[in-house]
Amino acid sequence: MESKTAEIKSAEEKKIEAIDNINLKWSKAKDHIDELEAQSDINGEALKNAKELALLTYISYKAGRATFIKVEDSNLKVLNWKIKSLETEIRILKELAVMISLSNGKAGKGGEK
Repeated sequence: MESKTAEIKSAEEKKIEAIDNINLKWSKAKDHIDELEAQSDINGEALKNAKELALLTYISYKAGRATFIKVEDSNLKVLNWKIKSLETEIRILKELAVMISLSNGKAGKGGEK
């Protein structure tokens, strides 16, 4: 009888530890998403600025004040910021997938609705 009670207690402790571990991983994923969303905002602003610069460079090129290489360089910077933005979005989606798997596909932390 004492052996069964100890086994039950040990199983309950392991269950609580597992739940705590899942909740900790869920919280870390949420924190990482928050950081990535801030990065996404920065990327968006940088992309907007790069697009403006590319347009101004092109206008300068048409007016004869900039070279074609400068135009291409500006366009390349726009493409690089687009790539960085997409990479950040992919990382956000990966973290969301982790959160979903930890919550068994249910909304909210630890499967709570």
